[in-house]
Amino acid sequence: MQSDYFISISKRLNHLRFFAATLIVLFHSFHRMYTDVKDTSPIISLIEEGHTAIGLFLVLSGFTLTVLVRNHDISYSGFLFNRFLRIYPLMTLAVFLQLFHGTYNEHRNYTWTHLVSWLVPFRSETVGLASFFPQIWTLWVEFQLYLLFPFLLHFLRRYGKRYILGLICFFLLLRLVYFCATGEVRYLSYETVFGRLDQFLIGIVLGRLFLDANVDKVDPPKIERRFGFTLFAFAALILIFSIHWFNRKVGYTNLVSSHWIWWPTFEGAVWGCILWSYLSIKIFINSKFLAFLSKSLSWGGAVSFSIYIFHNLVIEALLSSRLPLKWARDGYGEEVWFGLLVVVPAVTIFAIPSFFIIERPFLLLKRKYLR
Repeated sequence: MQSDYFISISKRLNHLRFFAATLIVLFHSFHRMYTDVKDTSPIISLIEEGHTAIGLFLVLSGFTLTVLVRNHDISYSGFLFNRFLRIYPLMTLAVFLQLFHGTYNEHRNYTWTHLVSWLVPFRSETVGLASFFPQIWTLWVEFQLYLLFPFLLHFLRRYGKRYILGLICFFLLLRLVYFCATGEVRYLSYETVFGRLDQFLIGIVLGRLFLDANVDKVDPPKIERRFGFTLFAFAALILIFSIHWFNRKVGYTNLVSSHWIWWPTFEGAVWGCILWSYLSIKIFINSKFLAFLSKSLSWGGAVSFSIYIFHNLVIEALLSSRLPLKWARDGYGEEVWFGLLVVVPAVTIFAIPSFFIIERPFLLLKRKYLR
């Protein structure tokens, strides 16, 4: 009989990465057919507002970097070099493909200046015209956060967690003042570091709390509690129903709602609760099926970046093919099942060679940056 084994923290983080990538894929697949759906089902609301997974990615990013660094000093150049290797090889491939497609298939005649504008980590003026890779804007925000991370970690160590709390409060106040001055704050909150920084900071604080709770030992963790699963279920219910409320009352297309002032912070806090409670559950596996399931989800998380980069291209290929997909276009539920049973597996399969051929060789070039 196969012996029990504990699901490691790294595997659990990959589980969450794959969940986030899946939610993003379902979000874009669903919105190929429907927009501004105000359904009574919380599950449909979660998929329609699947962009919320960006918040989970950013919380995971702040958490993971903080735990990896632990109490070491950071070589700034080495840290950025590794972050460059993590993002830019695959991103550059996608950018070239998008610009060549725009030039030769859409007759937009992009030049080297447009290429530079896509590769510099600031929003390009032509990203709204992208057919297959409009989601790259999140990578620009992510890299801006990488530029800030060593400083944020230094200030956290020097001034304590109250500094991070103060920074979050300041950005809440800043968005409030901006809303009062302009009458809208949606783009600032949703697509820039002025809103997304809160979520990254929440991940950093959770990473520091995790290290404090585990006395600098990551695996196995000491944060498990008897009520870990109950806390996770409670956090999941808060997530589902808060997203459902947001979908019914606001929606991601609402550009003038004042709720965008506080929503990024709340969203990041809820995902932080999901992260912390999931890491707190005592999960042991004593069957081959569950072991295979855990390993598969972990591999899905490992290739989640390739999933994120290429999913819109694969979705377009599926919808443009001659496959009998009409059955998936007759209702919200059928569209969701189409996404789960067709789109997500197809994107994941495509992401596997992308990871091994494009991502992994560059990741193996990473160098030490901790002192």
